[in-house]
Parts: sequence; C-alpha cells; structure tokens
Amino acid sequence: MSKGVVETAQEIVNQSPTVENARRLNRLIREAKGEDKDFIYDLVESFLMQVEEPSQRDALLKEID
Repeated sequence: MSKGVVETAQEIVNQSPTVENARRLNRLIREAKGEDKDFIYDLVESFLMQVEEPSQRDALLKEID
C-alpha cells in the first residue's frame, strides 16, 4: 500500500525547505483532490514559514505555484 499524498506532504514539510522539496510539494498538490489539496496548502504555509529570508521564501513559492 502506498502512502497518501497528505502523509507524503507532511514528511516533506518536516524536511529542509529546499527548492527540490517545494517541487515535490507542487507535484503532490497537483495529485491531490478536495480536502487533501486544502490540507496540503496549509502544510505549504508551514513549510514557507520555516524560511526567514524573504527572497528564499519567494523562490520556494515560485516552485509551488
């Protein structure tokens, strides 16, 4: 049995806020549907809040849009 998109997103958010992890979150958002998608967007906020540097946060956000 494979893990669900929400569980995978939670694991990514608990890792370093890197561009690669932002890309992984973006792929999960595209796979998710309904409430799962909303929950992942909430996780993305937590992911971005880990970054203090505004330019780095913007770079990560560009990968998620």
